[in-house]
Amino acid sequence: MCGDGVQVSVIIPTRNRPDSLSRILTILTREVKCCNLADRVEIVVVDDASEPPVTDALPRHSLAMSSRTVRIVRIPEHRGASVARNAGVDNSVGAVLIFLDDDIVPAEDYIRATIDVHRLHPEILVLNGNLRPLRNDVYSRFWFYYYASTFNRPGELYPVAMLASGNCSIKRSLLSIENPLFDPSLPTREDFDLYLRLKLRGVPIYKSDRILALNDCRNSLAGFISQRLGYAEGQRHLLAKHSHELLSQSQLKQVPRNWRFLHLYLALRLAQLAVGTSDRIQRMLTLPKGS
Repeated sequence: MCGDGVQVSVIIPTRNRPDSLSRILTILTREVKCCNLADRVEIVVVDDASEPPVTDALPRHSLAMSSRTVRIVRIPEHRGASVARNAGVDNSVGAVLIFLDDDIVPAEDYIRATIDVHRLHPEILVLNGNLRPLRNDVYSRFWFYYYASTFNRPGELYPVAMLASGNCSIKRSLLSIENPLFDPSLPTREDFDLYLRLKLRGVPIYKSDRILALNDCRNSLAGFISQRLGYAEGQRHLLAKHSHELLSQSQLKQVPRNWRFLHLYLALRLAQLAVGTSDRIQRMLTLPKGS
């Protein structure tokens, strides 16, 4: 870490989840206050057109207790997480940028652990934190089955072939070779897109199990299906942007299906078929006469 003043910027994109945002702000600002980090840490909340705005929806104590540390940047029109994260970068000054989604529950020492790992390993430009489930329900078990296969390795610090944009830290110096960090045209999978671009530049990505947070996974079938369909839409955009050859060389190893989740696979497949049928009907309805 270098210089006086703010050295770490925590960037939190958010949209219409004031309770989750209040929870993460309570944890982070408590660490800042208890550990005398106010002169080293800023928290930039990027409100992606929430209705009502974050400043109206958050409990008063969340803003009052963190007025010195927290700044809120509002995007007037809904643009998505990539645009929100890039806006956070543009409105922050830290040498290390911590990206946290608003549904993440960081450990009480999350900021300090991030600072320590970057101090001990100044060569690391991109660092994933460690995630564990907040709940032990079927949706969390499904999500973490795939997360573990991608991110978990023996040891405390190790390279990984992926980036989790909702729980990571990036040195601001990386902007000299990749700016903006996140592609605003991608609805999801913007983290895999950044991983692909960094891979081409020879920039390794690491994970530290010392930097711990809990993931508040989707807790309903509707939420689960919506999230997975969003991933699929992002994948289609990735295929349009990157060549099939690059994707095939860089794709994560194929994870065998876990048949304990058969009902979720079936529900997701039915949803995909329904969306595909709806899209085909919509295209037919918009065809010009005589086509």
